[in-house]
Formats: sequence, structure tokens, C-alpha cells
Amino acid sequence: RFDCCCCVRDEESENKSNRKGVVAVAIEKYWAPALFSSKCLRAAVVAFFFFIACASIGMMNRIDIGLDQTVALPHYSYLGDYYRDIFSQLRVGPPVYFVF
Repeated sequence: RFDCCCCVRDEESENKSNRKGVVAVAIEKYWAPALFSSKCLRAAVVAFFFFIACASIGMMNRIDIGLDQTVALPHYSYLGDYYRDIFSQLRVGPPVYFVF
């Protein structure tokens, strides 16, 4: 096995790793030339992605943070009562993590 001896090379596996896959060849031969052939099409793609990015940023405040723990647990779990008590008594919201 070559993974046990890191100083030994196998030329056959190096040749196999240099080959491109079907998707890479299709993008290189068909998709990229079609996309870059027209300035109008390039502008439309950039505008579409810009619109999607702006819509995603605009909708961020409507997304609920986290997963409700009572939904993630089966109904017979002993943690269900614990989470119900935590939600009814504490109401502190999701945890906040600060990364420095």
C-alpha cells in the first residue's frame, strides 16, 4: 500500500488523477463558452446573482435562529420535559457565541 510509504510514487495513479471528469469537461466545452460569448448574458447572470444575494440579505431577519429542541427529540425522550421546562421558565433565547 502506497499510503503507508509516503516516499514511494506510483506513476499510474498520478496519470489517473490528471484526467478531468465528465462535469468538468462539459463545463469547459459547453457552459463556459456559451456564458462568456455574450456580454448581455454575462450581465444578466451577474444581475441574477446580485438579486439573489440582496433578497437573501433582506430576508435574513425573518429566519428563526436554531432548531426547536422539542421538535428534534422523539416524544418519549426524557429530555422533552427538560426542554419544555426550560422554554416555559427561562425564555432566554438562543445561545450567543463570540469568536475573537
